[in-house]
Amino acid sequence: VILVKEMIVKHVAWRKEKNPTDQLVFPDGMGEDYPIGYGDGYDKEGNILYFERPGNGGKCHPKVFVEKYGLDIIGKWHIASVEAGRARMAASNFAAPRVTMIIDLLNLGDCGTSMIKFARLLASIDQDNYPEQLSRMIIINAPGFFQAVWRLVRLAIDDRTKDKIRLVGKDFKSTLLELIDEENLPTFCGGNNDSWLKNGGRSGIAPSTPGAAAVQGSPVTLVDEDLSHLEKEAQEKEE
Repeated sequence: VILVKEMIVKHVAWRKEKNPTDQLVFPDGMGEDYPIGYGDGYDKEGNILYFERPGNGGKCHPKVFVEKYGLDIIGKWHIASVEAGRARMAASNFAAPRVTMIIDLLNLGDCGTSMIKFARLLASIDQDNYPEQLSRMIIINAPGFFQAVWRLVRLAIDDRTKDKIRLVGKDFKSTLLELIDEENLPTFCGGNNDSWLKNGGRSGIAPSTPGAAAVQGSPVTLVDEDLSHLEKEAQEKEE
């Protein structure tokens, strides 16, 4: 009970500080470099479907994406997308109780510190502030080297959230069809429903929206760090 109260107090303080909203305008190009969106369909349990393509099939390396926009703006980009899902669930009176996420890592490229920082940032936002919103996450086209990255990212994720996440390689369609009817799968998943791109793959709102506020932040220059301390920590956790 005490732990739950602490989580609620922490979350209320976070919302007061961050003022999370989906009513922001993000830099041009983010939707092309890292398209995200909610499909019109649902999974077989009635959950909302959400899709992400980090790097957009190899068009933008994750390190370049982080350097172009900075972790602050990327964090707000992610928060805006989660808030949009939250608003959609509320509008349905929670007939759609949670979100099923499909993340495509096709042609992700080699990853170092930038990818780990990026993934751990998003994981911490979700588990600390939206722990009940996620039904499951399926990561498809996960390359072999991502297994090593994932071991380090897992350090920032609690056990309950870990149980909701599944990594799948290139043979992912049968796994998805266990959860989602083919008519609700987008093109990159072997279907033909690309309603997830109806907003141009962008989070937030269109720049033409009256009163729209542009998100603020600064690009950064990343230097890959020595990850041996994280690898040692991962080994200790596994033991």
